[in-house]
Amino acid sequence: MKWEALQGDHAADVVVIGGGITGLSTALHLAEAGIDVTLLESGDIPSGGSGRSVGLVNAGLWIPPDDIRTVLGEALGERANAILGGAPAEVFSLIERHGIDCQATRTGSLHLAHNGGGEQELARRAEQFQRRGAPVELLEADACRERWVPGASAGRFSIAEPAPSTPPPTHGAWPGPPRRPGHACTPGVLPPALPKRGMTGG
Repeated sequence: MKWEALQGDHAADVVVIGGGITGLSTALHLAEAGIDVTLLESGDIPSGGSGRSVGLVNAGLWIPPDDIRTVLGEALGERANAILGGAPAEVFSLIERHGIDCQATRTGSLHLAHNGGGEQELARRAEQFQRRGAPVELLEADACRERWVPGASAGRFSIAEPAPSTPPPTHGAWPGPPRRPGHACTPGVLPPALPKRGMTGG
């Protein structure tokens, strides 16, 4: 599909700048809620970090859940933890709902420790995730090796977390064909493109 360059004045309820995974998800959810949204991207979708990542979908942040709660407060912190913990399920729900062909797999992930300090940190994280109902396990080296990488040498401890997974980078993850640089995108609509120098008028 070819989109024409943006001409004249345009208005939208919400303008999302950036066509990475966060911008695409934001624009998609707004559009599904009936909000008039325009997505602006100066490069390909996605041409930035989302298109160059290793394609992991992880639950949460590297910051431990209890630390998030300490910084944000109990109510907001636990809300953030719940949203972050549900992120992989949300990503795979979008992939299935929109029939996105991105070779997604749900294989889980391993967080490894190579020394005593790492062991303590993994044990702390595992306890915090388990307390919140996450299906994570703390494995010793032999169990990790036998279960996940037979025949390989292993470190001391690891956390096995089945929720995260490994789709490839988000090239092609936007429903529809790849977009030319400078396009404004709305799910299900072919909006005009935005010149890299920006919009005019209001």
